[in-house]
Amino acid sequence: MVQRKRRLRKLAKLLGVILVTAVSFGVLEVAYRIFLSMTNAPKVSIARLSDVLEQSWFVPHPYLVYTFKPNNSFTFVHPKYNEPTFTVNRFGFRSTREHDVETVAKPPGTLRIATFGGSTTMGTNNDSEVWPYLTGRKVSHRVPGRKIEVLNEGLMGYTTLDNLIDLAIRVIDFDSDVYILYFGVNDYTAAAPLDVYKSDHSHYRRTLYETIGFSAAEVVPRWLTKSQVMTAVFHAMGMANRQSLAECTGTAMFRDQDAFTGFEDDEINEMVTRDVIRNLISMIGIIRAHNPDAIVVLSSFYDRRQRGYIKHLNPAFQEYAAGHDVLFVDVAGQLPYDRRITFDDVHFTPEGAELVSDLFAEAIARALATP
Repeated sequence: MVQRKRRLRKLAKLLGVILVTAVSFGVLEVAYRIFLSMTNAPKVSIARLSDVLEQSWFVPHPYLVYTFKPNNSFTFVHPKYNEPTFTVNRFGFRSTREHDVETVAKPPGTLRIATFGGSTTMGTNNDSEVWPYLTGRKVSHRVPGRKIEVLNEGLMGYTTLDNLIDLAIRVIDFDSDVYILYFGVNDYTAAAPLDVYKSDHSHYRRTLYETIGFSAAEVVPRWLTKSQVMTAVFHAMGMANRQSLAECTGTAMFRDQDAFTGFEDDEINEMVTRDVIRNLISMIGIIRAHNPDAIVVLSSFYDRRQRGYIKHLNPAFQEYAAGHDVLFVDVAGQLPYDRRITFDDVHFTPEGAELVSDLFAEAIARALATP
């Protein structure tokens, strides 16, 4: 009987300690969260990978490194842009609203347009203010009687190598009639010293798993990853901060920034341009193997600052188009170099997107009218 009372007293003490500890921890958690909100301290997250992927814009892909997460919508918060709303369709491409593709098989009587590139094709405006959508809308006005569908393949950070792979394993199945290629600049972000650069971008690309590495967040109780106090403790002990991943899984996470050498080295730019043209040739080969009658539209690239890579890229595009029955649209030559048409140097404002879509829609209408 005495021993039982002792055990009960010990249990009561233990429960008391647990209760006091829990209450103290709760008070500390609340106080620390108030402190963070009052000081605007940077957020830290030790989220599990599953939580990161649930919140992210992108998902890992075995051949493309990353794609948009299908059936998703989000607001792109960035200091340069106007916080546009993005909608992603069920195939993992940015939605083109009423001109969106709804099935892989092309419906009879439909004119299907596929647009390729990086963020300058994806667009940094609302869904209805980007040039792929606007091009579809304007082609529908110029080509009455046909349903127009637009597949916007553009994705921030994509190089022409990404576009090539995406064409081969995803986009070609949609059997488009028109392919608009507006790309190139992101290849130069993979530029590196000659002894580092590799044409397959293996010096530059990183998978999501390589980027974030292992974190103890995968094995600790989930509630600990939600506590700001424990997060601060774990972070102080060296556990990786996953906040930027949890917020957007930004494309910078998928590349090695140390490789980048800038846009002005002529020798390196020539090397990168050769690989861009290699990828372009491969893309056109795939397109024509599947649809010999497809219209291929290749555009010069607009850079308001006209940095050094432009003198290599755009002449190479124009020369290739002239010799290979490719419709060339000189966006860089026909648009004014005006601050109102880009947010920065390359990403079009709604006004700029209107101008670009006018050029593409007119070129497509002319090509369709030519016997």
